[in-house]
Amino acid sequence: MLFGAKKKLSELVIIFQERKNDLDMQRNKLSKEHASVLADIRENPPRTSTLDARPLRRLEISKQIEEINSEMNWLESKITEAEIAIDLNRDAADQVHEVTLKDMIRLGIEDQQEVKTAE
Repeated sequence: MLFGAKKKLSELVIIFQERKNDLDMQRNKLSKEHASVLADIRENPPRTSTLDARPLRRLEISKQIEEINSEMNWLESKITEAEIAIDLNRDAADQVHEVTLKDMIRLGIEDQQEVKTAE
C-alpha cells in the first residue's frame, strides 16, 4: 500500500464533505439530463430503422449515477466513521492520518510537496 499525504482527521472530514457535495451536484445535473433524455424518448420513441443514441445515452447516464451513489455511500461511511472517532475522543480530530495514493486520487487531494516543487 502506497502512502501519500498526511492530513488531520478534521481536515479529512472537510475534504470528505466537500467531495460529497461536488458529487451531489454532479448527480443532480445527471438526473436532470436523464429525465430530459427519458422524456424525449417517450415523446419520440426510437425507431428500429434508424440509429438512435438516446437509449444508450440513458443507460450511460444511469451507470454514472449509480457510480456516484456508490462513491457517496463510501464517503458517508468515512464521514460517519470519523465523527464517531471524534465523539469518542476529542483529540482524534487533531490526529494525523496518512492517506493512500488511491484515496488521494479518489478525493482529489494534491500532495502539497509536489505542488511546491512544481512552482
